[in-house]
Amino acid sequence: MPGDRWQGEGFGVVLRGPYPVIGLARRRGRAPGNATALFLDEAPVALPEGERLTELRHADGRLGMAIDDCGELGLRIAAPQVGTHQISRDGSTVRSSPGALAAWQWQRLLIGQVLPLVAALRGLEVLHASAVAHGGLAFALTGDSGAGKSTLAAHLVLLGHALVADDVLAISLTASGHPQAHRGSTALSVSRDDADLAARLVRSGAATAIGSDEKEHVLLSAGTRRMPLGAIYQLSRDGGGSEPIGAPLDPSLFDLMSCSYITYLRTPARLTAQLEVLGAIAQHCPIVPVKVGAALTSAQLATELSAHMAAIATTSPSAP
Repeated sequence: MPGDRWQGEGFGVVLRGPYPVIGLARRRGRAPGNATALFLDEAPVALPEGERLTELRHADGRLGMAIDDCGELGLRIAAPQVGTHQISRDGSTVRSSPGALAAWQWQRLLIGQVLPLVAALRGLEVLHASAVAHGGLAFALTGDSGAGKSTLAAHLVLLGHALVADDVLAISLTASGHPQAHRGSTALSVSRDDADLAARLVRSGAATAIGSDEKEHVLLSAGTRRMPLGAIYQLSRDGGGSEPIGAPLDPSLFDLMSCSYITYLRTPARLTAQLEVLGAIAQHCPIVPVKVGAALTSAQLATELSAHMAAIATTSPSAP
């Protein structure tokens, strides 16, 4: 199509469109026919009100974001002053109408909500996780918001690990049924309380600063597009003095479902694919509890995790 100038890849999906997506790997050569087309210059078509699937509101009650199911016409993700995105039912097309913001600001909705939904519509499982690479494997850091996923990922980058994704990680299965992680955006956000951590990433040459609001936003260098999933670390806040890294769990379906990011999409196809991927994760990847709290600083815990990851990479049959 005219203006179809950029091709990239992220969240297990090839994308093409007239604008680059921050932190996604640029793809050269002809894109396959299943590429998701992004249209920055076309306003979304009018959709009916639809069924409200989920919404987020500010403390004062103002709407922060809404996701609506508009039937066969697709899904809509909208955030006041940030933009509106329409996603086709099969996840093949996204039409975007951003607000009057810089790309690094309005694309946070695209990266944080729209592309993960596209991945889920295409049969991938999407975890609420940051992830780093070590020894040819991807290691996911899961946990509730505020558990310290991004902070630990940043410290692990300072230790030499590559960032795979911040906050959202897409997982698919190989032909042999093994879980593989797909690189998301390498834009990393840390709280203003960790502003020095962002500055250290920039000073080290591992990142460039891209913006600041209630968080500090940096962009890290690109890494491998996909790799085997080595382990999932489940973070929980705990101020106790016991060992911070526990023994691997015998995971229940609840444990694994609690890591899922797209919880509002409940079609039969989505649930079937989700259970298949989660079952493969339970079979092939250790699920390791990690206590984040007063016993160790984030930097110290990152050092412990790095050693734990190295041990798994040394013994894992999935490692290259």
